[in-house]
Amino acid sequence: MPVAKGPSLSSRGALVAGLAAVGVAALIVVGVLVASNSGNSVELKIGDSDFRNINANRLANEIRDNGPVPFSDLVGTNRAVWVNHMGDDSDEGWVAFFARVPEAPDCIVEWDADTELFFDTCDETNTYPATGEGLETVPTRVETGNLIIDINRLGFEDE
Repeated sequence: MPVAKGPSLSSRGALVAGLAAVGVAALIVVGVLVASNSGNSVELKIGDSDFRNINANRLANEIRDNGPVPFSDLVGTNRAVWVNHMGDDSDEGWVAFFARVPEAPDCIVEWDADTELFFDTCDETNTYPATGEGLETVPTRVETGNLIIDINRLGFEDE
């Protein structure tokens, strides 16, 4: 029984098809390079740039009763912070600071309720006052009764 032959591609046709494929690929590469240098950068932001919607009065009472409150770093970027409150007015007296020791970023500070000091977990003789003096501060503000802790900016100057 005879077998039918499929279409055959001549050497010339194969050469033209190959050159066309290379040309299309080159155009795609050029297009991607032009698009990537167009100046329209894409900024990926996951989550908020701050802790917000924290009831300032409730947190001030918690701190008064139990001491400073830690906020854990949820994304592994050394952004764990301690929050403390000084005074009786929940709209004022807030301090927040990173939990890492500035001179030793692999070390963190913990609260010692007996001495009312923060201590360096790598060197317990290295202590910090309840205000976090000596540690890297984090800006805070209270808006309509809610505490906002900005963990990504050095200040609120642009607001």
